[in-house]
Amino acid sequence: MAATGDGLTSEENWERIDHFLGAVVPVLTAAKVRLACHPHDPYTPPGYRGVTRVLGTVEGLKRFVEMHESPITASISARGPSPRCSTTRRARSSR
Repeated sequence: MAATGDGLTSEENWERIDHFLGAVVPVLTAAKVRLACHPHDPYTPPGYRGVTRVLGTVEGLKRFVEMHESPITASISARGPSPRCSTTRRARSSR
């Protein structure tokens, strides 16, 4: 889906997320620091205000966690880990 104006497509968002995770996951893993992702809320339709949010679905959260798999990555929810998203259980304390 193309963004309108100066907006971002979903693939541009994923490229930015991938770049960020590629830089921080190795450092955080070595330091034994957890990284979590809270889903986007409230829901917005694709292309809303020129941006397609990618972390507001179970599929998006799974993709986030699987991009740079590490024991320190997880997704979280305000109401607790989502039972529909098994990737929420990957984060384990390294204490």
